[in-house]
Amino acid sequence: MLNAFNEICRWTLIQNLNEFQWRIPSIWCEINDYAKVLLDHPYKNVREGIASILSISISFDVTLFNGKSTRQPNTSQFIDTICKRLRQAIEIYERTSLINISDEVVGIDVEARKALNFIEAEALIQQLEQVYVQKKILQIISLSSHTQVFTSSKWHARRAGIEFAQNMIFCNLFNARPYAKQLHKLVLTCLFDEQYEVRIAALMTLSGFYQCNYIQVTNEDLKYFHMMSKTNYCTKSDGKNVTLSNNIAKRHGGKYVYNDEMNAVQRLSAKIQSIFL
Repeated sequence: MLNAFNEICRWTLIQNLNEFQWRIPSIWCEINDYAKVLLDHPYKNVREGIASILSISISFDVTLFNGKSTRQPNTSQFIDTICKRLRQAIEIYERTSLINISDEVVGIDVEARKALNFIEAEALIQQLEQVYVQKKILQIISLSSHTQVFTSSKWHARRAGIEFAQNMIFCNLFNARPYAKQLHKLVLTCLFDEQYEVRIAALMTLSGFYQCNYIQVTNEDLKYFHMMSKTNYCTKSDGKNVTLSNNIAKRHGGKYVYNDEMNAVQRLSAKIQSIFL
């Protein structure tokens, strides 16, 4: 814990360099090169600090009026590097078991653990709202990488992908409109995921998309979720009631969103009544 505390203190000190903004380009380049290698750090608090600093380091990458760029870390190159490492991390995590059992000794595979740390850290780079994300970069992040992450066989990766999509869209709401339909489909798929944690993350994301009007909620949507919430998760087999996990996921996913949207409508109605009554 002492080492982790020291690490966090150092990164907090580096974060204070934000006061110098664009005046120290060479230092920001060195910080960016050093920090992005450590996104798989074993301590979550340290990864959060590193993700925040990486966002700051590329926030001064702007094109001036004469067409020349500043000497800050390049956002496009940074995104390319992160996407490449993300694909590698997913491949490692999917082919390697996180827990190894050998001679009745349970251990955690180091390579798989680092891959999972990086996948989760990717979602932590949510401070990218400090940067105007170009449409081309947003398309790469939102579509190509996340289609792979959302369909990963590992639920940690699927949850991390949902959390990153949530933060990325909310922080770039106005230039992310073209990808609403495809992201809606991906998140809706995860809403009925077999893993409870993934369903909860999908619920929060989809509900947020609806409530900030990124995706229009229709009566057909509500009817569909209401129908899913009434799914019977028991079936009879040889005279016995058998619980189907797939039907449980459907029922929970539909119930979560339907209840959340109904509560949102009730809260809005209450506010309107309080204004006019």
